[in-house]
Amino acid sequence: MVFAVPETDILIALAADGPLAQRCLGAAERLHCERLRPEARRRDFRTGRLAAKRAVAALTGDSRLERISLPTARGVAPRVVLDRRSPIPLTLSISHRDGRAAAAAGRTGFVGIDLERVGAVRDGSTKYFATPTEREWLRRGSDDKIPRLRGAARRFARDDVLWCLKEAAWKALQLDGTVPFTALELRFDDEGRVRDVGIRNERCCARAYVMKPWPGYLLALVWLP
Repeated sequence: MVFAVPETDILIALAADGPLAQRCLGAAERLHCERLRPEARRRDFRTGRLAAKRAVAALTGDSRLERISLPTARGVAPRVVLDRRSPIPLTLSISHRDGRAAAAAGRTGFVGIDLERVGAVRDGSTKYFATPTEREWLRRGSDDKIPRLRGAARRFARDDVLWCLKEAAWKALQLDGTVPFTALELRFDDEGRVRDVGIRNERCCARAYVMKPWPGYLLALVWLP
């Protein structure tokens, strides 16, 4: 399944593990996948690559997934290469969880996507990752103001939404382990929608969306135009 994010050039693709997830891998990807342990990591790698290649294929108009390779380095989003040529300038983000995966690809800006199980954030744990501004947003109950994709239910657990949004923003900003998660802050407009994201005084305008891709899952996307 591939669909467009309104008012952006971003496409989202979903995938689940199965024969196609194995067949879509190139030789280098298969070798890398075989080295992963345990099987759950191999499964997530396969489904992540399938989702990403579906998004790239839809964006480029080339449906042959085997032509797409996604060279990666630790801690950064994969590059996109078609037919072993030079990388093409796309923004790409992948997330996977328990054999399901989602990927977002676009031609402009920077994108981050996060896929989580509903209920992943334990009660009371927001104090460890939410800033005062974000906790005020939670207190106001404004999570239903975040735009929904694909007819998602109007309400999610607020703590889950905030965690998922922050993970997606982290990826969009291309942050790494040298930056504390609490240093990243989402700020909101008067309606409760994400207005910008950033670290301390360095802010970027942002758009954020959430959806329910499968029962029991929550997906968040943050796009920096």
